[in-house]
Amino acid sequence: VMLSPQHAIQCSEAGSCDGGNAGGLLQFIHKNGIVDETCNPYLAKNRECSGPFAECYTCNRDGGCVALKTFRRYYVDQFGTVEGEENMKAEIYARGPIVASIHDPASLKAWNSSGVYKDPSGEKWATHNVAIIGYGTYQGTNYWQIANSWGTAWNNPEGGYVKVIRGVDNLGIE
Repeated sequence: VMLSPQHAIQCSEAGSCDGGNAGGLLQFIHKNGIVDETCNPYLAKNRECSGPFAECYTCNRDGGCVALKTFRRYYVDQFGTVEGEENMKAEIYARGPIVASIHDPASLKAWNSSGVYKDPSGEKWATHNVAIIGYGTYQGTNYWQIANSWGTAWNNPEGGYVKVIRGVDNLGIE
């Protein structure tokens, strides 16, 4: 299930398209829940959480949209801080995806490859939040599998996902 970044931006008061607070977002999801991306698709726009289309809607092929009164919400049961490669792997294995605050340089925004990304600048200050959904090894390089909120058109070979080198704290991810 892909959770809705647009719903998070609109309703959590934990951030905007220009960045945010992962802890505040997780608190919001724990208390209020969040809808999936089919319910509130990503528009890459800051919008208010008000009106009939604030949380969940569907649109017809002719362009007409209808707000849904009944829809599923997903909740976070537990949340906290986890640091270090081995602790992060253990958390993903035990409970599933984790949120990471990372640096997002221009080279990441322009990345368009199925290979493993490594930022050469060494910058680690957090400017963007992503979901780490897994980890693995690709052609001998350990990586984190990242789901980004920029939509499926970003990094087209991976459909909105990216492999980021693991074990060297690249982008401040670990």
